Amino acid sequence: MNKIEALKALVDQNCFKTFLVDNEIAVATGCLYPSNGSVTVYVSGGADLCVVSDRGATAHTVEAHGIKVPDIARWLGPICKQNGLRLEGNQITSPAIDVAHVPTLVSLVANTASIAARYALDKYTNEVGVKLIERLYESLVVTFGRRNIAREVEVAGASNRIYHFDFQVGVERDRILFDHVNPHPSSINAKAAAHMDIGRRDDDPSHYLVYDKAAKWNAADIGFLQSLAQMIPVGRVDDVFQHRVQH
Repeated sequence: MNKIEALKALVDQNCFKTFLVDNEIAVATGCLYPSNGSVTVYVSGGADLCVVSDRGATAHTVEAHGIKVPDIARWLGPICKQNGLRLEGNQITSPAIDVAHVPTLVSLVANTASIAARYALDKYTNEVGVKLIERLYESLVVTFGRRNIAREVEVAGASNRIYHFDFQVGVERDRILFDHVNPHPSSINAKAAAHMDIGRRDDDPSHYLVYDKAAKWNAADIGFLQSLAQMIPVGRVDDVFQHRVQH
């Protein structure tokens, strides 16, 4: 039995669902990323001392959601430090520990990874949304004129549930509703519910979802949203409505 096999035998005594990957021991944990995927951590070292790491999976997971974190060190550094961990590059890493403490460190690294991912998606998704709303507003001003635009309007769906839309152009039956959406699952789900309910109204007001094509979209998510509302890339709002310009 070589060194890594001996370490795996020790880890297996206290953890479950382990397998070897690139001379490290991968441990599938019960902690979850925002996508509901299991957090997997990696144990490396020998039979005496070892290190537990996420191998950069947390940073990659956030990036896969279409979120660009401007400074990984400012995001992950403080979270690691307050949990007694280290940030090495983009990896959440434990100090070298006695193998007897592996179960505790596996849980700590996995839980830190889960918390960090959720924090990043909450913080940076909101920032991305604000920027997208600003770009949308600028396009609407150019297309329809500032005086014709209402911001943060409340609209009742067919169920009588109230939804908040970013912008409304016009009034009553002539109104057009605009909402932004980003690739984050919570944004997709919230916008889908709102536009599905609005689309079931008897007067069926025109309602659009505006998105950033440069973001990391899943084609299936785009297709799903297109079945509920008309989708427009944020840079093409003025092109789509050019024929309706009446300043």
